[in-house]
Amino acid sequence: MRLRPARRLGVFTTSLLLTVGLLAPTAASAAPPSGSAASFGASSAAAADGPTARTASNSAIQVRDLSYACPKDRVPKAGFRDVPSSFNFAREIDCLVWYEITQGKTATEYAPNEFVTRQQMAVFIFRMLDDLIELPEPPSRSQFHDVPATGEVGIAINTLASDELAEMLGVRIVSGKTATTYAPADRVTRAQMGSFIARTLEGLVEILDRGRCDGIFTDEGDIPPSHIDNVKLLCAAGIVTGRADGSYGPSADVTRAQMSAFLMRLMDIIVELEGTVPPDERGEQ
Repeated sequence: MRLRPARRLGVFTTSLLLTVGLLAPTAASAAPPSGSAASFGASSAAAADGPTARTASNSAIQVRDLSYACPKDRVPKAGFRDVPSSFNFAREIDCLVWYEITQGKTATEYAPNEFVTRQQMAVFIFRMLDDLIELPEPPSRSQFHDVPATGEVGIAINTLASDELAEMLGVRIVSGKTATTYAPADRVTRAQMGSFIARTLEGLVEILDRGRCDGIFTDEGDIPPSHIDNVKLLCAAGIVTGRADGSYGPSADVTRAQMSAFLMRLMDIIVELEGTVPPDERGEQ
């Protein structure tokens, strides 16, 4: 894959075209994860998406280990009392705070097991993009009856759904449940999360390899047609690998802990392609 040309990404103004042979490393060629396997695949709801999965050709895809975006021992602890160091996605949550994509539900709590809503997902992606590219001005009127035009939620949703951003990125990151409603309080499923993240990835990166995960999930037939290609793209990119039983679980709701992993693995790709740098390096540019 390669970064799209002539777009300001992070601290750079760049026309960089960096080609990578595959979207994600295979287990045979990848460097060992900087965290233990248990940090990506463990018990409870966090058991999904790690550390490896098998493609139809029986080659392993390894989940991204965040060594680019979240170098081990450099990410400061966020200090949430409900995210101890032993928590499965503690590193991802700390890194999400490091990039200022979230500050938590409160100063001391992240609420990792709460489910992510459609409005929260839009805000998280908006904050990430706002640090990477020059976003267009939000529309003066809301496109959706159930979303305001102003405030962070309204600006995030309407900007991500705007024609201007879709033209800039070549893909529309969010759309409504209907032509006039967004359903901001609805929970985000794993199928929907696949599309949120994949569209963001496609907007920032030129994809050269998409087909590595055909047939990888035992419940592939249950993934809605509107999301299946996006889920496969994230699998090929090492952002998702599915659940321990080989399924993807498209209808399962996404927790705030799982969301942190989706977003930071996406950021790991951007940092690897030199589209931005970790926060502690930005003063050096």
